[in-house]
Amino acid sequence: MNQYPLSAEFLKKEKLRFKRMFGNKPRVGFDNADAFAEFCVRKLEEQKGRCNYCGTHILLIRRVIEKTRDDRRYSHLFHEFRKVGSMVPGPDGNYRCCFDAKAGRASCESDRCAGLGYCVFGGIRGPSLEVDKKDPHEGYTEGNCVLVCYFCNNDKSYVYPADDYRRIFGGARKRHFEYVAGELKIPIE
Repeated sequence: MNQYPLSAEFLKKEKLRFKRMFGNKPRVGFDNADAFAEFCVRKLEEQKGRCNYCGTHILLIRRVIEKTRDDRRYSHLFHEFRKVGSMVPGPDGNYRCCFDAKAGRASCESDRCAGLGYCVFGGIRGPSLEVDKKDPHEGYTEGNCVLVCYFCNNDKSYVYPADDYRRIFGGARKRHFEYVAGELKIPIE
């Protein structure tokens, strides 16, 4: 049995997230936020919710992040994930998360994150697949974009070509997630 199905509700939230992502940083190869979001949801379904590089399902990554928040053995590995309602101070002392106009302060409780259940703004990454350009020298186009986990995206950066990263490091990253999930008694599949 598949422990991590892509429900209609999950896909709806992801479409909204991708649409907002386009607004934060327009992707030149896509005409508008709707086209970008549609592409990303199609890619999400095509990749079956898995990172293109390590093959780990994003819902497994979310469970690992959630469970490691209070587990001293692994909390340092997944420190960037924040639940709705968290406050994140930036290097200058100002909060870098969502701004809640009603409360007059930065807060992930704003409508932008509350619908998703976690913060994806203010540079906080981890619980969602991200859009990566396979070839960093090419633009954001349908043929050059894949969905990857934050951890692979961060590792790959602009250093490795996509195929090299997948072949050399993808399996190791997958084994890492499976190891941590096993230690925390989280079902892998």
